[in-house]
Amino acid sequence: MESFTKTSSQSLTDFPKNSVCAVQAVDASEAHTRRLAGLGLTVGRELRVVKCGEPTIVQIYGTRIGIAKSLARSVRVVPNGTEE
Repeated sequence: MESFTKTSSQSLTDFPKNSVCAVQAVDASEAHTRRLAGLGLTVGRELRVVKCGEPTIVQIYGTRIGIAKSLARSVRVVPNGTEE
C-alpha cells in the first residue's frame, strides 16, 4: 500500500499577503467560474496574493486582478512555492 500526503485546499481568503499558491478548484456558479477563467484564474494557475480583504487582489503573471472577497472565498488553492 502506498503512503503519501495530500495537501488539502483552502480558500484564497485564508492566505496572507505575498503568499504564492496554485488554484485547485473554483466552487462558484458557472458564470463566475467562466469570468474568473477569462481573467486567467484557472485550475493549476500559480498566483500571488497582493492584498487581502475587499477586494482581494491577486497577481497572475504580471497582471493584478481584484476579486470580491465573497467570490475569493470560493477559490480553492494550495500553497505553492515560497512567500516573498
